[in-house]
Amino acid sequence: ALLGTAGAAAAYVATDAQFVVEGWAGYSWCLLYFGLICFEMTFGKHLTSSLRVGVWESVWLTNLLALPMLWLLSYVRGDLDGFWAAAYGLPASDAA
Repeated sequence: ALLGTAGAAAAYVATDAQFVVEGWAGYSWCLLYFGLICFEMTFGKHLTSSLRVGVWESVWLTNLLALPMLWLLSYVRGDLDGFWAAAYGLPASDAA
């Protein structure tokens, strides 16, 4: 299935006008994302098969592992600035 997806993506890239103009540099982020997704899926499969967990436990584990990175990203991007004010009626900070 992964080879089929890669083949379909390669066919799309070969017929895309942006690829003709910029070459592989135009798809550098797409290639990086594809590589990270492949690593994530392979590592996740290895992790869940070695722990012998069911579907629901696998979903919970994935979500729990994602929470620290989500909180860090939200903090770095400033998405949490108005969250506490909206959630608890606290006055917003003047950082914005």
